Amino acid sequence: ILESLHLDIRPTTLVKDLSVSKQQMVEICKALSVKSQILIMDEPTSALSEAEIDELFRIIHKLKTEGVGIFYISHRLEELKHIVDRISILRDGCYMGTWEYGKLSLDEIITKMVGRTLNEKFPQRDLQIGETIFEVQNISRKGVIHNISFQLHKGEVLGIAGLMGAGRTELARAIFGADRKECGRILLEGKEINITNPFEAIKAGIAYLSEDRRRDGLALHLEVDKNITLANIGAISNFYGV
Repeated sequence: ILESLHLDIRPTTLVKDLSVSKQQMVEICKALSVKSQILIMDEPTSALSEAEIDELFRIIHKLKTEGVGIFYISHRLEELKHIVDRISILRDGCYMGTWEYGKLSLDEIITKMVGRTLNEKFPQRDLQIGETIFEVQNISRKGVIHNISFQLHKGEVLGIAGLMGAGRTELARAIFGADRKECGRILLEGKEINITNPFEAIKAGIAYLSEDRRRDGLALHLEVDKNITLANIGAISNFYGV
């Protein structure tokens, strides 16, 4: 099965040591291993790269020719044109109907999903952006990210986009000190700060919500209250304990 998906994964590798995208592909392999006649795919491409998505679509087309029926659940509407024959739409838990895929335009699909016409998908916003609060200058890490610079202003949400493997997570980890950066500067409110580990980032007032919450963000064996306070344990503890 691994060979049919062209996956470079050793069968003896522990799943916990795989990336999120490869864990997703292992889930798909598991479903294929039982030779199911009905296959339910719930957001199967959520953590896959473009190459892995193309490979998944190839497998889906192969399964279709073998007579397998597939439920494909996705909010990525642009994917549907590559694989689906019919589309069923739900809204607020209610069944809105089923159509041949080519009978509805993308705008009509969105209208039926949200219950209203979206005239402006990205409406203009009247925002008051403040001064620069955070700045990254020429951060690099060999073979991963190269010469990355940007500014973040008060009251602003700055999006960082890219495909799987483009370096988004690696950039975030380098800023937070989880991975070592080879060069570059980080400025907070105009003053350069030296972050070499996550503890220093937290002291500077920087928090990091990781891509893989289960592996990197949470202590699954601890209770909710301990997870919430773990990064700020000093504020709720003293000489006698917590």
